[in-house]
Amino acid sequence: MIRSLLITVLFTVMVPPTFAATPLKVGVHGTEPFLQRRGDIYEGISVDLWQEVAEATGITYEYFPQPDVEASVRAVADGTLDAAIGQITITPQRMSIENIDFTQPYFFANHTILVHQDPPDLLTRIRPFFAWAVLSTIGLLVGVLFVVGNLIWLAERRKNSDQFPRNYFHGVGNGMWLALVTLTTVGFGDLAPMSRLGRGITSVWMVFSLVAVSSITAGLASTFTISLTHSSKAMISPAQIRGKRVAVITGSSSVATAKAYGGRPISVKTLDKAVDLLIDNKVDGVIFDRPTLRYYLKLNPDQPLKLAPFNLSRETFGFVLKADSPFRRGIDVELLRLYSTGQIDEIANRILD
Repeated sequence: MIRSLLITVLFTVMVPPTFAATPLKVGVHGTEPFLQRRGDIYEGISVDLWQEVAEATGITYEYFPQPDVEASVRAVADGTLDAAIGQITITPQRMSIENIDFTQPYFFANHTILVHQDPPDLLTRIRPFFAWAVLSTIGLLVGVLFVVGNLIWLAERRKNSDQFPRNYFHGVGNGMWLALVTLTTVGFGDLAPMSRLGRGITSVWMVFSLVAVSSITAGLASTFTISLTHSSKAMISPAQIRGKRVAVITGSSSVATAKAYGGRPISVKTLDKAVDLLIDNKVDGVIFDRPTLRYYLKLNPDQPLKLAPFNLSRETFGFVLKADSPFRRGIDVELLRLYSTGQIDEIANRILD
């Protein structure tokens, strides 16, 4: 009897508490590629990683689906669940919730925005040519040609009235023509100043034209580039989000990101519903983490959508546990081991690529 008692005590001391514990109640919620449900089978980056950790630490568990991330976190906080996994970002607001704790981060990602990839229409093509910078440049050029044309006419109208008649409109028109020909370096030779003053004015204008032509050419080149590459609904900078309607997932950190950039967030339950709003032109973009949006485009290559060429905010994913959970240390140690050996990257790349 004493021998049996000793064996029982030794077994209790040596075997980790995770083996003796009842199965953990684990809440699950998320979007592909982090979590996907096929019948009673759960898959995805978060699930595969949790299963690796649970097997290594001897944790037994049962899955309990949750309506959204916030519901998962609240259920752990009130004791309904022992843990929560999925697309759960570690934020200051969640860290401040009593009775919960986060594990080591297991994945790092960035928020970005999904937008239309529509080919630009004719109006969009020509709109850059009516921008204030272009119109002001043209107006300044016409003004300078008018001034130079007047100066040439005033200098030439007496000694060279054949080419620059005394009639104001005719004479100034010829003066502006000479200034334009000189500016473009065409040099038709049909008009030429004969007076010293006229030649002096023309000489100064020639030198000035060298600088003017390079500036005008650069401006036109930029305008043509914008015209050929600009998309009617695409965003090329975070500043363009301000005031725009953007779809976000209810309970996700993308809500705070949208507000931080001045967007008008419209919350929906799933990514599919958010994309539907974008396709129906009810929103201007969908803000979510880049891996999920990239995975969506991988599964739906025919959708006329693309990711914006910029990131909005950095986010980290972690598992949620009860505060002072006895499993915290073991899970953290295993996550760090998987991270240092590259196994977490292998899991993510296997699903994303």
